[in-house]
Amino acid sequence: MKKSLKTTVLYIWQAPQVLLGYAMLLFMKIFRKSVVHFGTDPNGVQLWRSDGMRGAISLGMLTIHSNWNMGPADIRHELGHTKQSRILGPFYLIIIGIPSLLHAAFWKPDKGDYYAYWTEKWADKLGGIKRKIRRMTENA
Repeated sequence: MKKSLKTTVLYIWQAPQVLLGYAMLLFMKIFRKSVVHFGTDPNGVQLWRSDGMRGAISLGMLTIHSNWNMGPADIRHELGHTKQSRILGPFYLIIIGIPSLLHAAFWKPDKGDYYAYWTEKWADKLGGIKRKIRRMTENA
């Protein structure tokens, strides 16, 4: 009973990103992208893979990963984003989601390490990942 109440409260607290995540899964299924549920972490986060993804995205109680080259560190990084979502609740999309998405869209390797950006660095920390961050180039 306690676990289902906690899960319900988490879904409500994270409602904007949870709804967006399920809408993305539905969209992918409608457009015949392969979508496969491959696990649930101990905190109840659903892990999905899709050929409709490049990289990964975390939206509340679910993560959607690409079908290629996603290792344990990538999954832990995304679970770090789910912890950000639990902390920030309805503010996650504004504080983390949009800046992280824009960073992913415009980042180029010559601009330094992808994970040096604050949203990604925090997700790594929450996911228990320690990386050697490459410094930004002087021309960046």
